[in-house]
Amino acid sequence: MTDHAIVESPLQFITAIEALADSPDAVIHWRDDATGMLAFMDAYRPQWLPAGVRVRPGLPDRGLAIDGRLLLGDVCSGRIQKQLADVYLARHLPQVVILDDGLSTVAVVRQLMQGSGPVRRPRSAVSPLRLPLSAFVSARLRGLARKGRLTWFTALVTDPQMRVRVEESGLRLVTHRFEHTRGLAAAEAPTTPTLVIGSSMVADGLVDERPYRTWVRAAAQDGPVTYYPHRREDPAFLADLAREPRIRVEDAGLPLELRLSALPPGTRVRSLPSTAALSVALLNPSAEVVVTEVPASWWLPAAPRAFRLSAQAIARELGGRGQGTAT
Repeated sequence: MTDHAIVESPLQFITAIEALADSPDAVIHWRDDATGMLAFMDAYRPQWLPAGVRVRPGLPDRGLAIDGRLLLGDVCSGRIQKQLADVYLARHLPQVVILDDGLSTVAVVRQLMQGSGPVRRPRSAVSPLRLPLSAFVSARLRGLARKGRLTWFTALVTDPQMRVRVEESGLRLVTHRFEHTRGLAAAEAPTTPTLVIGSSMVADGLVDERPYRTWVRAAAQDGPVTYYPHRREDPAFLADLAREPRIRVEDAGLPLELRLSALPPGTRVRSLPSTAALSVALLNPSAEVVVTEVPASWWLPAAPRAFRLSAQAIARELGGRGQGTAT
């Protein structure tokens, strides 16, 4: 029996590796036209793969017979939904596993748990053309959950009450703490005692750049900091930030789950609500990770109220290692 994973982002790939670490035979199909995936795969070393795992660029052939588990990185992706529909129409669905792709995965799982309509990404509507496909796939996933054949494999659930709510809905919950990633020789040694995790919210037009820049500068008031940018951040903004004497801007590079998997005790990490902050906290229990809630004055009109509330609620629920308040 062969497990198959379909992934479209570096974090989905890393989560698939964790889920397949003990699989005797597995294939990870990675979407080679997705943003950042080519650069990530060029940097990811083959020796980091578990013994039974192979990787293939591109999506699986339509109609692929799957006799093992089917692991999905983004159940809202149109391409993945087509794959899932093909598998279902060809035969009964295998065991399906939802892989983490950041905090948006939490919102999608909540939709599966609490709603009855098509699942969608936060801040995105389902197009009329895709609505029938999305509705079909969402219904099939809920049916799998009722039969105990839908699993969420995640590092994002740290709240025992959330675990209870997920399992009461019928989903199986399997948590991990990046055990395989911790064993890889991919960690970097930071050159400053304070690190700042960059946010995509400025690049996405959700947060005002000016107070965000001030927040980053404030982190460097007491000494030099290293800034790890999000892969969608504007190069011009990063170049301007790098001109600050006490701020060292790194390249986007490999995901922080690999780069910051072995921080020295006492390292300080500052972040807005993000998946990376939670991951770094899980990987480094002796580090000081502080998640700063986004002040109301920072939000731009393009940020829907529901998204703002969700970002803050997720930051509190999933926790990290501390809370901070920006001014």
